[in-house]
Amino acid sequence: MLNYKVIEGFTNQISFFPGETIEFKINSFSDFSMVISKIEMPQQPMLKINNIKGKKQPLNNSPFLGVKWETVHSLQIPDNWTSGIYSAEINDGNNRSFMFFIIKGHRRDLAVLASTHTWQAYNWWGNACFYNLDQCKQAKSVSYDRPMLSTLPKSIDSLIKEKPFGNKHIMNLERLLFQWLNGKYEYDVIAETDLTQKLASYGTLVIGCHSEYWSDKMYNALEYFLGTGGKLICLGGNCIYWRVTEGDRFIQCDKAKHETWRRLGRPEAAIFGAQYTDTDYRSTGSYQLRADKHWIFKDTGLVQGDLFGKHASGWETDKTCLDTPDGTILLAKGVNKNGGAEMVYRDNVFSVSSITYTTALGEKPVSQLTKNVFDHFLSTR
Repeated sequence: MLNYKVIEGFTNQISFFPGETIEFKINSFSDFSMVISKIEMPQQPMLKINNIKGKKQPLNNSPFLGVKWETVHSLQIPDNWTSGIYSAEINDGNNRSFMFFIIKGHRRDLAVLASTHTWQAYNWWGNACFYNLDQCKQAKSVSYDRPMLSTLPKSIDSLIKEKPFGNKHIMNLERLLFQWLNGKYEYDVIAETDLTQKLASYGTLVIGCHSEYWSDKMYNALEYFLGTGGKLICLGGNCIYWRVTEGDRFIQCDKAKHETWRRLGRPEAAIFGAQYTDTDYRSTGSYQLRADKHWIFKDTGLVQGDLFGKHASGWETDKTCLDTPDGTILLAKGVNKNGGAEMVYRDNVFSVSSITYTTALGEKPVSQLTKNVFDHFLSTR
């Protein structure tokens, strides 16, 4: 049941082009304001709107199929809004919450994939997500048409200094990558629902901290992209793990069937060079350099055996295995007690193999080696 003391909402789509119209579906007992910003720059709002008339939305809706809320405000996206993940903070003077959406673009060079399926997999609004949590029981289907209450584990949240979206919100982790990218590179952000239509337009794809839920079409599109010269940078861990089916504004994942991609004969190590293991689940550690002569470590000041990236190998990590392609180079390895993340590279694929890697992007060696990868991939298209 809705709590009318809490203002909350969502948008009619997860991604838009400039010029398209966003419909905001919001439940609010009273009138409210809205502030729209890019997630990496909440202190620099793109737009402020005051005195939006509140509306109490119906209670008889299903979080599995989506809530049928009415539009309370519409906005035509200005043509000068650049691609990125945007937040819309809504505030009625007593309570506030955030909605998130993506602005797409056409730069045709660097694309950053937003982990939009993962957002909903962890979204427990309406007591429905893909996990058994204190707040809800595990569901087989979740909808995009609902407010987002995705959370982070406390141990990851503790590594993040700035939390503009509140404690333990998954978007605080997502924004770390965009903070680092800001001012360094031009890029387009694409939602996972847009991957199959958009991927061929780019030369390099960046996957962020935790893109765990992939459909058949997404996996096929990525294989084709890499097979035709595309480059892949994965700054996360435990990616392309569960197989999902995509519907109209919802995704399905029946975990009782254990449909992981590796069980279906398409292991994620074949893509990244490493894949998830639970031997060091929930632990964190630094990386230890294993290939100091490699160009990826140029200008980092690191030498063989050095430790770098405090807590950068953490929570869920990937390691090489029998399905790791020939020619994969082990660059560094986490020093977690039971074996940490294995940072790997081959040809046009680089993976850090760790969910917590982006929390260390503010450290000079981590920032420099990451920049080396971006510069190399973008200069060799």
